[in-house]
Amino acid sequence: MFLTRISVNHLVFATMIMVAMLVFGIYSYQRLPIEQLPNIDFPVVAVVVSYPGASPEAVENDIVKPIEEAVNTIGGLDNIQSTSQSGRAMVLIFFDMSVNSQAAAQDVRDRLATVEAGFPDNAGDAQCCASIRPNCR
Repeated sequence: MFLTRISVNHLVFATMIMVAMLVFGIYSYQRLPIEQLPNIDFPVVAVVVSYPGASPEAVENDIVKPIEEAVNTIGGLDNIQSTSQSGRAMVLIFFDMSVNSQAAAQDVRDRLATVEAGFPDNAGDAQCCASIRPNCR
C-alpha cells in the first residue's frame, strides 16, 4: 500500500528510484567475478581391476565385494558404485566435496594394498585413479 501510494502520487520519484536500482544492478553484474571454467577438485577415485576369463558373478564375488568392504570405512565417503563385467571390474568411490582427492586416493591405495593379496592369481593389479580424466594414473 505504501509503495503504491508513492508511485501514484510521485511518479517522477518512483521512476528515478527504479532507474537507480537498474543502474546499480547493471554495475554490480559487471563486477561479479565469474569464471567460465573454474578449477574444481571433484573427489572421485576409480579403481579398475582386470580378471581375464572370469564371469561377471565371479568378478563381483572375488574382486568387487572385497574392494567395497575395504574402502567402506574410509572417512568422508559419500557413495560407492561398482560395475562387474566379464573380465574386469570398476569401482567408483565418491567422497564429500570437503575431502582432498589426492588424500582420498592415497587412502584407497592403502586399503587396496591389504585386499590385493586375496585376489585370485590371474587377476591383474588394481589401478587407482584420483579423478576421472583421460590421462590419470
